[in-house]
Amino acid sequence: MSKQTVVIDTNILLELFVFQDPAVEKLREQMQTHQVIVAVCQRMEDEFSSVIARDKFGPQTRFGLSAERQGELLALWRSFTTQVSSESIERSPWRCKDQDDQIFLDLAFTLKPAWLISKDHQVLKFRKRAARDGVIITSVYTGQ
Repeated sequence: MSKQTVVIDTNILLELFVFQDPAVEKLREQMQTHQVIVAVCQRMEDEFSSVIARDKFGPQTRFGLSAERQGELLALWRSFTTQVSSESIERSPWRCKDQDDQIFLDLAFTLKPAWLISKDHQVLKFRKRAARDGVIITSVYTGQ
């Protein structure tokens, strides 16, 4: 059986690496055992880095993400990912109102068949159209 390609949006990354949400445990297990291909591009890495550097996740909060811990989380995430060059990413036929989320749609479209895991309503609304193009957009990864 071939490995599934997954694209993970920033909110799901927060659930995986900051909140330790049990709802993403199956995805975490498959990432840790390299049973899935986790695709990422530089823009997505930059966004995750920027988000975890926000004050609401800082050392004085319950999340306690010091600069050192942020670096550790980024390194851990990178250990699970396959980098895709920005130049090779195609434009998907689905246009998201939030330009920051468009990259997730575009990357999943480029790598189809692929899964896009997101809880963003602006992304989830493309589920049916994306499925016709070989992209499964879901808020919960089931690993089917």
